[in-house]
Amino acid sequence: MQLAATACALLREIAYVAASLDGVRSSPMAYVLGSLIIAHSDAVVSVTVDEYLALRKAVDGLLHRIDAEEKFDAVVENYKELEEFILNQALQAVFSHGGHDHVSAQAPRSTTARKVLNFLSSARLYCSTIETHAAAITGEKSSAASVKAAMGREFDTSMSYRIMDALRNYAQHSALPVHGYTVASGWNSDRTIMDHEFDPQIRVSDLADDSNFKKETLAQIKNGPPTLKLKPLAREYLESLSNIHNDFRGATNKSVEALSQKVVDAKKRLTDNDEIPDIGIALFEVDEEGYKIGEPTNLSRSLTDYLLYLERKNRQLVNFSKRRIAY
Repeated sequence: MQLAATACALLREIAYVAASLDGVRSSPMAYVLGSLIIAHSDAVVSVTVDEYLALRKAVDGLLHRIDAEEKFDAVVENYKELEEFILNQALQAVFSHGGHDHVSAQAPRSTTARKVLNFLSSARLYCSTIETHAAAITGEKSSAASVKAAMGREFDTSMSYRIMDALRNYAQHSALPVHGYTVASGWNSDRTIMDHEFDPQIRVSDLADDSNFKKETLAQIKNGPPTLKLKPLAREYLESLSNIHNDFRGATNKSVEALSQKVVDAKKRLTDNDEIPDIGIALFEVDEEGYKIGEPTNLSRSLTDYLLYLERKNRQLVNFSKRRIAY
């Protein structure tokens, strides 16, 4: 079905080119700014091919920034779901007095592992593409190099970053990334408060059994405790990712501002002349008779408004690993 559809599209393209060569199309294609709102559908402003291409490039750059922000948002939201589950298990421990059988007791471990896997997978997607987004936004390889340097800095300075980075590969190719957990309770020093804790853990011996686990990282943790506590590792890793994203924003902010202004200036030519609202405006290709062809390029405010929303939603997580939720 897909092959047939592709073949039909190719035949249509060949027919289009042939018709153009035969002189059926007597005038060249044009480019316009117009409104998608029915009440203003006749309001259009012509743009040159150079302006058209520049606007398309501006929108593409903004979409790359949005794409990067959405990926970082996925990292943050997956982390939140992981910590919410851990906190919920601690809350359950406040009410629980044991009684779980050895089978049902596996559920908290496997569920924690699944949420860690989601967190690590989204982090991998982010780290694998963020350099490409930076270069596409600015048009300069130096932006990608700046982001790559930020990732290298976090890798070199944070043991948690190195462990979680290796754990992601382990989780993808070997086994689930949580091997056990403890549920503990205890009084504080003056016996006025009893704390409850759910503590997911990673066994170093299990990591060592995987021949593909990063040797340098394994050597750094092998002589330490036999189990690693997941919570501080995950928090410190998220803080490092936030530091990287802050550097990404710093490397691309000026370009994003310039691209946004280019779109705003183009739309003013339409809204100032025709007094139509700054919504539903798009860039069109039209044929010699003025009919729209192809897909429009959306210049709506939703493009920049959504980007601003994501930026404000996920501020840099300064000292995140040191934050705690108090009763």
